[in-house]
Amino acid sequence: MLCPGCSHMNVDQVERCARCGRSLSTRPPATTEFRSGQTLLGRYQLGSLLGEGAAGLVFRTDDLLLGRTIALKILRRELWQSAKARERMAREAGALGRITHPNVVAIYNVVEHESALILDLEFVEGGTLADRLRRGPLPLPETQRVMAGILAGLGAIHDAGVVHRDIKPANVLLTRDGTPKIADLGVARDMTALPMTGAGTKLGTTEYMSPEQIREEPVGPATDIYACGVLVHELVTGSVPFDAANEFDLIAAHLRQPPNLARLSSQAPPEVVHAVARALAKVPAHRWASARELAEVLAKVATAPQAAAVSWRPEEAAVPGPSTTRGTSALRVVAALIAAVLFLVVLVLGVLLIGYLRFGAKQSLPW
Repeated sequence: MLCPGCSHMNVDQVERCARCGRSLSTRPPATTEFRSGQTLLGRYQLGSLLGEGAAGLVFRTDDLLLGRTIALKILRRELWQSAKARERMAREAGALGRITHPNVVAIYNVVEHESALILDLEFVEGGTLADRLRRGPLPLPETQRVMAGILAGLGAIHDAGVVHRDIKPANVLLTRDGTPKIADLGVARDMTALPMTGAGTKLGTTEYMSPEQIREEPVGPATDIYACGVLVHELVTGSVPFDAANEFDLIAAHLRQPPNLARLSSQAPPEVVHAVARALAKVPAHRWASARELAEVLAKVATAPQAAAVSWRPEEAAVPGPSTTRGTSALRVVAALIAAVLFLVVLVLGVLLIGYLRFGAKQSLPW
């Protein structure tokens, strides 16, 4: 049985998750109710199953009304069937509808169908960032490009008053040209609403959860900044910055231990290490103030090595480009002045020498 809290697959008929200890529902999985080939609401024809996670099922779907391919997400009953959860979903649907950004998967519609709550989403064909990481860590320039898109999307999400709360590689889709798009806003929370999550419900993925998220305290944009710090470390090194043998040790590491940045230090400039260390501060107020601030820091790191490399190209050293013209002209003027002074000195010495030879060495020279 899939744990709705940490996505760990447990054996059937267990009451609590073996990884996080969360109480598990005994309801049958949603796959018994929805399958490829079904048509919902006379409009959505379900295609292949794209994925199944803690929040529900995602199908590649044909929207017969608008004639386009979408991703249809069918949320699990336990996430929305209570009156309290319905209120939260209604608030969040309104908040998510305010987000329009090229780095965020668009939500076109939210509808109810019998026992299901359905999200009509933009379809992104290109895999996830988790798929890309299976081929190994990303080069630093690619990490910077991907993070620039993720942080830009997060900025738009935060501007809409929403906290994502589950930033991780599996929740970042990549288009065919490599553009990142933040997905799976199913555990997001509208910051303008009162806290709607019940006690004992930790929403997110443990490897990327901030200390305040683990303690079930109020969350804000700093929670997503923390997850981005973990993500940058993972993109560069292929591993998360907290070493733990099990789920409980990992939780303890997030709460009390400093991140292990030795691997990152060996593979990235000090500016990147500093950016990650600050993003992973235990106290939210000590982290970067916004996604855009972190993006600016990483962007500056991206330009510095490139500028240094260009300035030392041999062909450019031999033939100065337009940017060096003004400095070269000034050097030529100084050189000409020095040459003129040397010429006058030589001329005066020559005149004195000629006078000395003409009037004889016995005569005293003018000086």
